[in-house]
Amino acid sequence: MNKRQIIFRAKRIDNGKWVEGYYVKRFFVCLGREIPMITKLDGDYSEVDPNTISQFTGLKDRNGKMIFEGDIVKVKHFIHDMYDKENINPRNSYGMSENIYYRNYQIEWKLKKCRWIMRNGSDQKDLVDYRITNHEIEVIGNIWDNPELLEVKP
Repeated sequence: MNKRQIIFRAKRIDNGKWVEGYYVKRFFVCLGREIPMITKLDGDYSEVDPNTISQFTGLKDRNGKMIFEGDIVKVKHFIHDMYDKENINPRNSYGMSENIYYRNYQIEWKLKKCRWIMRNGSDQKDLVDYRITNHEIEVIGNIWDNPELLEVKP
């Protein structure tokens, strides 16, 4: 049986470094409040910034890196042009030219669709569909450390 890994990551409060593991809320009686934490399998707890908690999508990029909610991914797109009027691109054996371009997207959970999506402004695509069709996806950063990588285009 193939088990799904439910892993989270977040930035530690004490040093700002990323930590991966299981998300828990611990109630501290002496403080009178719950504190969000990430725990590793070895039982080591780290208090984390709740605004940075992100879940593993269950998918990895082309380099084997885990894709988390909030990651910024670079996606290779292919456009096939039957007419290639300017004859700039070489035609493949089907008589179509192939144009390649790259675009960055933020990974988000779409509650209404119950699925992971890639979003750049109003452009959104299902993450799973792109992984199935073998588009090249590469994690290049995240919205907390590298917001400048996400060029929002209308």
